[in-house]
Amino acid sequence: MKPKLQSITLKTLAILLIICAMMNSACSETETTDSTKFVIYYSGMTDIGPSMVGQISKLTYKGNTPSDFAITQITHEGESYAGSCFEIDTNTGAISINSTKDMATGLYKISVSCISSGQYYEFKDAVEVNFLKAVPDGITVTPNKLQIKYSDISSESTTELATAQVTTAGDHISIRNYEIINIRRGEEIITAKDWFEISKSGKISIAKGNENIEAGIYILDLKLVTAVNDAKENEEGIFENAIEINIISAPQALKYNPDNDVMEEETITATSYPKSSIPTLKGSQEDVVYSISEVSSVGIVSGEENAIEKFSIDPVTGAISVAEGHGFKANQSYAVTVNVANKYCPDGINFDAAFTLKVVEYIEPISGFEYENISFTQGTSFQNSIKESFKGGLPITFEFINLPDELKGQLSIDQEGTVYAPKGNTIPVLGNSDSYDYTVQVQAYNSKNINQPIITSFTLTVKKNKNFFTFIHCGNNLGEGGTALEGKEYQNQFRFYKQSEMTSQTFEIKTDADPNVKISYKFDKYPNMKTGGKLSNGRLQITGWTDNYSGVFTITATAGEGEEAISVTAPIFVQFCTPVNGVQIEYTPLVLHVNPRYGGTSSVPKITGVTDYGKFILDYKRTFVYVNFGGKRTESDGSEHETGRLDKDENTSEGSKFLVHLWQQCNNSGKSQNYPMSYYENNKAKNDFSKTLGFVNNGIENKYVVTIRPGMWNDKGWASGFFRGEMIFELDGNTEFPNNTNANNKILPFMIWLDPSYEK
Repeated sequence: MKPKLQSITLKTLAILLIICAMMNSACSETETTDSTKFVIYYSGMTDIGPSMVGQISKLTYKGNTPSDFAITQITHEGESYAGSCFEIDTNTGAISINSTKDMATGLYKISVSCISSGQYYEFKDAVEVNFLKAVPDGITVTPNKLQIKYSDISSESTTELATAQVTTAGDHISIRNYEIINIRRGEEIITAKDWFEISKSGKISIAKGNENIEAGIYILDLKLVTAVNDAKENEEGIFENAIEINIISAPQALKYNPDNDVMEEETITATSYPKSSIPTLKGSQEDVVYSISEVSSVGIVSGEENAIEKFSIDPVTGAISVAEGHGFKANQSYAVTVNVANKYCPDGINFDAAFTLKVVEYIEPISGFEYENISFTQGTSFQNSIKESFKGGLPITFEFINLPDELKGQLSIDQEGTVYAPKGNTIPVLGNSDSYDYTVQVQAYNSKNINQPIITSFTLTVKKNKNFFTFIHCGNNLGEGGTALEGKEYQNQFRFYKQSEMTSQTFEIKTDADPNVKISYKFDKYPNMKTGGKLSNGRLQITGWTDNYSGVFTITATAGEGEEAISVTAPIFVQFCTPVNGVQIEYTPLVLHVNPRYGGTSSVPKITGVTDYGKFILDYKRTFVYVNFGGKRTESDGSEHETGRLDKDENTSEGSKFLVHLWQQCNNSGKSQNYPMSYYENNKAKNDFSKTLGFVNNGIENKYVVTIRPGMWNDKGWASGFFRGEMIFELDGNTEFPNNTNANNKILPFMIWLDPSYEK
């Protein structure tokens, strides 16, 4: 069906989160709350220019599937705006531009409405877009095309990478600021901002040593601040399609998923193998051609001679098939070596045994595929296995289809088709009844019925649990005079300047549990953390005073008893803020809550006791500690990431193999060194942060902001825990300080919470 489009007017959008409580009314607040049920995200370009037409943004959501999207209002610089250059897809919410001919420059804001679960939602100013005029004539990039070998980007390569320069024709235009605002690879918008760089003088370069960069053709848009004839007034403009950067490589990796399958032997009845999955290819995608270079016998029974002649491969997609008349017998297995050629490697690269096909006597069709209906109490675990009447030849693939949004991320299915959810799941009871019925659909297929999967369903009844609750809030005291600041980002954080402040204050513990249910509390301290807590007349009291310190502990609330008891654990962050040689540093919030996939930055800290900020230097130095809070090596053996210190023996309970592995991934064998968490190296600011986990920014802008780099905190699984390191400071601008052991200037003002489920 052709999507319906509604015409409107407006500008692109940055990644944006709007959250709405489940109310049948307009939603104007953008703060995330623990009662969140419906969330929408828009992703796309932040700034656009005169020639940008087509789809500029896509929508994703959390909660029930939305529909019936409409644009309800557009403003331009605060005034109502009407026009027809923008369209919204009423089914998907995607926004497109069909023309920018009559648009004025400036900030546009667009309000969007939709329907979800029969309820109407309206998001005021959901999207903000800055429409820029084109930069003045005479500004160019030289050269406007770069071709870089992927192998040269490696930090081990000594090849100097080519760069390009933004230039002006003549002296009538001066450029006062440069920024890369959009990176595009085909139809994809690249959100990583550290793959390419532009200097203060307008030199465009690739971040050497960045292992996240992939081969491909990238188009960069620039935002420039210019002035004509040295005018005092600056003007922003967009330089669309400023440069094309082609990172080239031979085929690098080939992956079929699955990389093995089975087919029936050929007897009186002719058989065939329809086709494998389509592989994913890493490397340049230009002029790709797939072919089979070898088929070898790997089974217990010798394979057919000239078996390669029986196999076919689609030269465009890479899908492998076997036609009728192959003559293959049971217990034979064939490993297929696939050759992939592209524009930069015309002879191709062989990927040995990329796909294996096993021949069996008979593949039993799937039959008897049924589940019993099942009920469970909210928040408890359950599993539902296939009935014993089930039959089918292996391998069998089981998949959910049409899964209700409330069950996404809550249910799992294993290789035997068992559907399950762990204790602590948050599957809701919808409506006002005591239970709710979900329909769970599952499909199963093997190679006998891959084109016609067998579909079955069962009813999953979730019964209301009187003990069910979702959060623990203890407040904060980060405001003026120890008052609480509004906002989830400050929740469960406390700062004290004196021990007497800590011992004299208690804080109310709030949950969303039924007030008639009995709740018990437990506090847990971590190794290498001195902070803790206890109950004082039913309220939270912080313990563990230590001068110049920050730390974390957890509080666990349990409602009810027995199988239906529900427990929720929350971290509590504490700073004991005492001066170090007269200097105090306060980050607010005092923890950086960040998704390790995407990274993030802290607030600018409040620093007192410094007379010359031009000479004040702050950087991470030592005593790096990690506290695991659920992180696992999900990509290997499932082991937990280790809690401990970097400078202790990783083979003991005091050390952390997890931190050691992160340091090693940054090519740093000396685990006591600070370079993977530093801004300075060899007495000067780094030029290359690609092998850096994070740092304290000592640059001109956003000074002393802590930055956590995206994609770095992964040891065969994303970090999920708390990180802390000692910072040291210098008052005289001495950049040699990171290499000195100046114990007098060490300070612990800050914590980092790495959370792979975090959505800002």
